[in-house]
Amino acid sequence: MEFETGYSFTFREIMIDPFPISHDCCDPVGFVFESSEGKTGTATDLGIVTRLVREKLKGCRAMNLESNHDPEMLLNGPYPWNLKQRIKSRHGHLSNQESLELLHDLAHGGLEALIMAHLSEVNNHPDKVVETTTAFLRDQNCCAPRIVIGEQHQAGPVLEI
Repeated sequence: MEFETGYSFTFREIMIDPFPISHDCCDPVGFVFESSEGKTGTATDLGIVTRLVREKLKGCRAMNLESNHDPEMLLNGPYPWNLKQRIKSRHGHLSNQESLELLHDLAHGGLEALIMAHLSEVNNHPDKVVETTTAFLRDQNCCAPRIVIGEQHQAGPVLEI
């Protein structure tokens, strides 16, 4: 099925809304899926978080968010400088902290599941993401979603929301 960024379409009873994101590829998109039971969203490969990304993901019951790298691990890691600069750029990837800044705007009492995805195998660690995300949500005191780390080489758990 073909679609055009910025134009919603329906598949069966699900409204699918592809929205533009900032990354260094051709026409990158995030998605919101909405039905009578609520809304879910996914946004990875984000160079920056735009106002549109925030607006589209508000009110989701479940979200798949990028938490690509730990800035210190990236800086001290083995990648060449030009790749480090690309990852940190407006068209690269979100750090753990930038993901939490986005989550600050999106956390609400109805958030049931949070999939932290697109983790760098070299410049991040799942334990670090779970620890910082759990601490952040505890400090927010508005929701306690199930936190799942999106694995690169295996399917994750089935989530019922």
